[in-house]
Amino acid sequence: MVGFSLCASLCCPEEDSISQTLFVENDNLISVDNNQTSFNVGDSVFIETIIEDNQVTIENTNINLSDFTYAEIAESRAFHQLILYKETAFQSVVEIPLNENSINITEGDVRLNNQLIEVISIYDGNSFRSKFSIQLLESGVYYLAGPELLFNNSNGETTVNLGVYERGYVNITSRIVNSDEQGKYIFTVN
Repeated sequence: MVGFSLCASLCCPEEDSISQTLFVENDNLISVDNNQTSFNVGDSVFIETIIEDNQVTIENTNINLSDFTYAEIAESRAFHQLILYKETAFQSVVEIPLNENSINITEGDVRLNNQLIEVISIYDGNSFRSKFSIQLLESGVYYLAGPELLFNNSNGETTVNLGVYERGYVNITSRIVNSDEQGKYIFTVN
């Protein structure tokens, strides 16, 4: 009997509270500077992410995102993905692959994986932040949106992910401020 009690207390400590995932919807996290929609070739479009620590889940529970990370040792990051799309002369939309020369990071970090822009926002004690720009090298109509825009009639939302196994996870569904009903932030380069 003692062996069973000891095993139960050592093998299964608080399993129910580990690895929970909470869900948030917030369309005010990602924005283009000044909501600018008209650029010239050679200009840069600046994309900023500001995720306040306090959020409200879809179950209407107030949470602090830093509780799900290692904020106390400056190891707090939030991740999301964007893609730059362009309309073609054939009335279709293509994903534009970028390289390090076309990105300028002001705050946080950005990693490129072909056309995928992986944005990493760093916790500053109050919010998770990133800011970067993309140099616009060709004229045309462009969209900034999440990676699912062209798949299965999806929209351009992106999911911000953060958390660690020991503390749980938070997934925040978001779209760029002033994007259209499909989640596309549309702008023109002349």
